[in-house]
Parts: sequence; structure tokens; C-alpha cells
Amino acid sequence: MKGLWTKDIRLISSQQKNLAVIWLVAAGILIATDQISFAITYTSVITIMTAISTISYDTFDNGNAFLFTLPFSRKEYTREKYLFSLFWGMITVIGGILLVVIVTAAKGTLLMRSEEIVMTVLLNIPMLLIFNQWPFLFY
Repeated sequence: MKGLWTKDIRLISSQQKNLAVIWLVAAGILIATDQISFAITYTSVITIMTAISTISYDTFDNGNAFLFTLPFSRKEYTREKYLFSLFWGMITVIGGILLVVIVTAAKGTLLMRSEEIVMTVLLNIPMLLIFNQWPFLFY
């Protein structure tokens, strides 16, 4: 399982430029408008799609045939994808919160917006759990 995590982290790290653009767009929208809920939800959804897209990279160029010659089962592979996607989703929610806190603190509106941040996170986590499940229904 450690090898699968390492492979997925390397796949994600190869997309650093795309992820940087996503976070810069969210920061720009947050600076231009006060859409806290958009910034947290946008970063979470788009980056969890990146984590789920590692399944596509695994199937590229007959990669599944190679992967399943390694000593793990399909159940372990699926469990790793679930856990990796959940882990990556939680990391991006925390990153979105940090982005919002930094930008709103710089604007001086952090104390006025703290309730909105909490409500957005509480609504965002169940949405990410549901969003994390749909690709695996067909696998």
C-alpha cells in the first residue's frame, strides 16, 4: 500500500503547475470578491478530481496489467484509492481554509467571516465524501 501511495503522490506532484493555477484562481477570486464558500469548495472539488484522476493514469498504456502483477489485491487497490482521495480531500479543505484565513486577514475581515468559514467547511466535507464515492461505484 505504501508503494501505491508513493506512486499517487508522484503523479499528483507532476501536476504542480495545474494545481498552482487552481489555487491562484481561487486566491484571485477571493481577493476580488468575498466569496469564501466558492474558494473553499472550488479548491476542494478541483483538487480531489486530480486525486481521482490517478485511476485514469493507472489504466493508461496498459498500466493496470503491470500494477496487478505487484503483490496486492484489487480490494487493496480500491481501498488505497478511497483513502488517498479522502486524505487528499481533507488536505485541500485545510488548504482552502488557510487560503481564506490568510486573504481575509490581509483584508481585515477575518472576524466578520469566521462563521461563514465554519459553515462552508461543514457543508463541504459531506459533499466531498459523496463526490469521492461516485467513481468507485463503477470500478
